[in-house]
Amino acid sequence: MGTRRRYTRLAPAELHQALGDPDYAKRRFGELRNDYYAQAGDRPSPEEARVLGVDKWWEEIDVVLRAAGMPVAVHCGVDHLWPREKPIDSFWEYFGEDEQRSMSPPTYLTPANTANVAEWMSTRPFDGLLATLDAEGTAALVALGGYPAKDYEVVAYLDVIRVFGDRVRRFFAAAAQSGDAIVTDLG
Repeated sequence: MGTRRRYTRLAPAELHQALGDPDYAKRRFGELRNDYYAQAGDRPSPEEARVLGVDKWWEEIDVVLRAAGMPVAVHCGVDHLWPREKPIDSFWEYFGEDEQRSMSPPTYLTPANTANVAEWMSTRPFDGLLATLDAEGTAALVALGGYPAKDYEVVAYLDVIRVFGDRVRRFFAAAAQSGDAIVTDLG
């Protein structure tokens, strides 16, 4: 099992409460994520979802967005949800040793940051970003280790990145339209 990225939409009031009350945040994230994972075969569209998993494709998405000049590190948020007074003792310190594990402290984008990222993405379809990927961007994808060696496999690989990248774009657009913040974590 590899590292997976999750995005969770929170209304401003939920974010405010989560910032001041880690127990509330853990409980709320657990509820939202349990709902998401329970819908395995029939998940809502990115526009309707409160949680979006991008599986193991978050690094590829990040490479493409960075190569295109993404102004905010979309995959890791802007600020930590809670102050880090000590290093993480274990991968599961933040969410406990259950099915909703988290390997990193959650970070978040405010509603304003979310809107800025959504606006930036709306003018740059993922198809176009992949098509303009230069040699340096392609080398960064190869360095991740999943880039196929055979030409006929490259198309399928880029199609998967395109699908997940488009889901992220649609998720951010819906969050921005609703005025929501986005919390990210690795799990």
